[in-house]
Amino acid sequence: MRRVVAAVAALVLLAVTGCATIDTTGPVEEVPFSAQPPGIDVAPEPPQAGVTPTRLVEGFLQAMADPEGDYAVARQYLTDEANRTWDPHGAVVYEGTVTGDAGSGVLDGTAVGLLDPTGHYTAVAEKLGHDFGLTRQGDQWRIGLPPMGCCSPGTSSSGTTRGCRCTT
Repeated sequence: MRRVVAAVAALVLLAVTGCATIDTTGPVEEVPFSAQPPGIDVAPEPPQAGVTPTRLVEGFLQAMADPEGDYAVARQYLTDEANRTWDPHGAVVYEGTVTGDAGSGVLDGTAVGLLDPTGHYTAVAEKLGHDFGLTRQGDQWRIGLPPMGCCSPGTSSSGTTRGCRCTT
């Protein structure tokens, strides 16, 4: 029994002294953003000719995952007026689905969190619904009422869309 106690004491002593060798002196060094490993590379597609209203909204939600060029691809889904006024900053994290018919596209679901402009997350649980106000621009559907902000969709294990939408 003494050997077991001695062995445990030796292991505890070894673990404590191992932690004591971590250097706690010297300056703190900031790692530049460019040195951080890259994330997932998103390559959204612009709207295709003849796309259905539901698919247009889904494509817009996917395109908002890429901020390149001030959301240049996502802006192609918008009417000219909506493109001029849309501000893609701030977010609500959601789980939901896109539904629609021959001339509408609606996101229905639940807001599950808020993202502030610095990226801090706060959990919430509230109903979410947004009609994208689809209109014809020329012979193609375009979004006339985008949510104020961006959406960055993904898919949960249940197959519903999961992403973020900025608050209005």
